[in-house]
Amino acid sequence: ESSLNKRILLLFIFLISACSPRSLILIRKDDETNKPFRMAVLDFYNHGKTSNPRLGRELAERISFEIFAQSEGSIEIVDRLYIKTALENMDLGFCETYSKDELICLADSLNVNFIVKGTIIDYQTDVIENIENVLEVLISIIYGKDGSTAAMAKILEHGEDPVILIESASKDAARMMVEKQKQLQALLEPVSPDTANVQ
Repeated sequence: ESSLNKRILLLFIFLISACSPRSLILIRKDDETNKPFRMAVLDFYNHGKTSNPRLGRELAERISFEIFAQSEGSIEIVDRLYIKTALENMDLGFCETYSKDELICLADSLNVNFIVKGTIIDYQTDVIENIENVLEVLISIIYGKDGSTAAMAKILEHGEDPVILIESASKDAARMMVEKQKQLQALLEPVSPDTANVQ
């Protein structure tokens, strides 16, 4: 009877886990097509008017998770605590605008290949009136070696639910970055003398 109870309990736990919306993302070690590189996602700078002071941080955290999840861990994401410590050592904080030299220094301190930074251009919500809400963000991927912009994207989302709006924007932003993973990886590979344009 004890053995039967244990089996029923394990089956119950398994069913709960299978139905749970939460999931554990594991790194795929068998995929050699996309070599891993490191990326840091900064809190988004809030250029628009919003009643949500945590929106910039929430976007950064959600995008960080989505990048890791959608790339199955082949894009390594630096923990926010390490970014915060590095910024403090540079006498900087989150949600600021950074110079090119500061971004290069930050990338070197965190030992990352790319830095993702973004600006919230527009965020309009009105739950009471139940009108369509708007979220518009600009995203830049900065090459850590020289501070140049490797890629840019504009995300514009519409919807009635503000929470779903932020989730959709985060997933779309991450999807764009993962789709460009091979192109970003190519920036890290040295150019061989055979392929270089030598006069």
